[in-house]
Amino acid sequence: MGYSSVHITNLHLDLSDPVRVLGDVFALKSIWVQRYRKRRGEYYSNWVLMSRQPETLDKIIAQDLHTDWERAEARLIHWTDDYSNLLKVIK
Repeated sequence: MGYSSVHITNLHLDLSDPVRVLGDVFALKSIWVQRYRKRRGEYYSNWVLMSRQPETLDKIIAQDLHTDWERAEARLIHWTDDYSNLLKVIK
């Protein structure tokens, strides 16, 4: 059992929806994790963790290490090799 992590930190683009939608396309459960600076040398970062085994991510949720999604449902922004729309993800 494991999970994949996608680093989505970006000051100008909200990449959470395209990544979340791709997770749905591949039948992956997704959770969002924000890390805030706690000690010197640490920086803010955003991650989407995805797994085919929901119980793997449930352990992270049970420890309250995740962040609630900003929207209950992801905006349908489906990126492929042939198509992406940057205007839809500009903050």
